[in-house]
Amino acid sequence: MKFCMGCLNLKNESFSLQEDALAQQAFEEARRRTREFEDRDRSHREEMEARRQQDPSPGSNLGSGDDLKLR
Repeated sequence: MKFCMGCLNLKNESFSLQEDALAQQAFEEARRRTREFEDRDRSHREEMEARRQQDPSPGSNLGSGDDLKLR
């Protein structure tokens, strides 16, 4: 039996390239969704801040953004 260190079987290389492409697509999709979430979150925070500034009466203040951070 002969062993070849560092050799790739063409079938395995093709499979690896397909797997790499799928992983790259999944990564890009996750990154896109993260950006969309961050954009919505930023927009929501800006909207809440604008509302707070328009109606600064007691009881209407939901607290600063620091109070709402996830732990």
